[in-house]
Amino acid sequence: MLVRKKGTRPPLNNKDGEIIINNSEILSFKDKNIEPGIIYSYSLFACRRGRPSQPVSVSKAVLAKISDIEYSQKDNIIYLSWKTPKNCSGVRVSYQYEGIERVISENAINSITLDDVKLNGRYIFYLNAVYPGLGYSVKEKYEVIPTKKIKDFKIISRHVKDNIYEFSWDLNESGIDLQILSGSNVIKRIRSEMRSCQINLQENNYHVIKASVNSGGEVKDSINKIEINTYIPPLINERKTEIQEINNFSANTLENKIKISLFTEGKIPDNLKEYICFVKSDDNWPSEKDALNKDSGGIIISAAGNNIEILFNAGNFEKIFLSIFAVYHVNGVDIVSAPYRKIFNRPLTADLFWKVYKPMFRNYRLDIRIHANRQLNHIPGLILCASSDGMPINSPGANNAVQILEISPPENLNPASEKITASFEISGSLTRKQRVNLFVTENSPGENFIIKWESDFTGAV
Repeated sequence: MLVRKKGTRPPLNNKDGEIIINNSEILSFKDKNIEPGIIYSYSLFACRRGRPSQPVSVSKAVLAKISDIEYSQKDNIIYLSWKTPKNCSGVRVSYQYEGIERVISENAINSITLDDVKLNGRYIFYLNAVYPGLGYSVKEKYEVIPTKKIKDFKIISRHVKDNIYEFSWDLNESGIDLQILSGSNVIKRIRSEMRSCQINLQENNYHVIKASVNSGGEVKDSINKIEINTYIPPLINERKTEIQEINNFSANTLENKIKISLFTEGKIPDNLKEYICFVKSDDNWPSEKDALNKDSGGIIISAAGNNIEILFNAGNFEKIFLSIFAVYHVNGVDIVSAPYRKIFNRPLTADLFWKVYKPMFRNYRLDIRIHANRQLNHIPGLILCASSDGMPINSPGANNAVQILEISPPENLNPASEKITASFEISGSLTRKQRVNLFVTENSPGENFIIKWESDFTGAV
């Protein structure tokens, strides 16, 4: 049993004070229901069969410290204020400057004033609550560096590379402690006379940068803020990128479309909202501003998975200029990343029609006609073979294949065209009704030539 009462005389029994613990097996107790500056006496009794033992007693007082210290400055005058604890008679205030401690007051109540302070000097104040007959509370330390008034100033940025930016300021005063902040986080502390510094900003973030200094006892911010977007482009695994040309027949109409399949790498950020994709036929690249403009022609793709599929009308594309922006939702606002940009050659799909015929009084000839899905400035390498046994020819290397004409890719044709025709004289010998076949031997990457007979040709001369 623990009994408490005010004063220096401890309780003699359970009726000589307030019982605060009864019939408990705990080994310690923290009393929070007391006032500072008052002596409390405690007696602890061991109880057996309802009878208390002789007490073990102690008397103590809590001397509360000074709290809620606030500082302000006007010119060369420092003002300190605080919250005075209950039951203390006053506050002893001293300060230390250049190693010498001086007492300002032995019985201040809620505030003090210190005149003629040295600007940019370091003043360390010590505050003790005074309790009559009990002494002083533990010293509360408070450090102040009075500063002069600073005029309005600006912060300026310059992009160096990647996420590294150089920041400078137009403060003329030297010896000023300056902080650079991103939002509310201090990212650099520096002296004003350094004039500039470089900072590697955190990747995948939207930074609002400002500078701040102490000015006449108050925090003074730069009159401007700089917004810097370090969100990176989507990470595309280019080895998995695929481009397909798709032909859809609908209501007797042929729709020619291109499908680009891309795959992103890494974990999808929680605040990634969507992708905005632009497909253009020239290098008029869209900007971040275009990505946020709903009327700029961007294709919106869900960011739910790691694959991005873009389907668009083929039109007259020769090259595909692709831009992809990632859109992040940051503090209620949509922020777009820097773009992923890539130039693709449109995959070539072409029908190559051919026939072999014999003009009157002349050698046999091979005529070809190419219809491509985009402009073409060359024809592929070709080999014309004749069958030695009247059976079909499966490849130029087949046992029954006799090579009678080889066409190497010519120099670039000028002008390029979606339709190309050419005719070649066959110097090798052919017999009437002999089977012939044409093979493509040299293809450029991304090209697909589909060999077809002309409508008036059946594969034999």
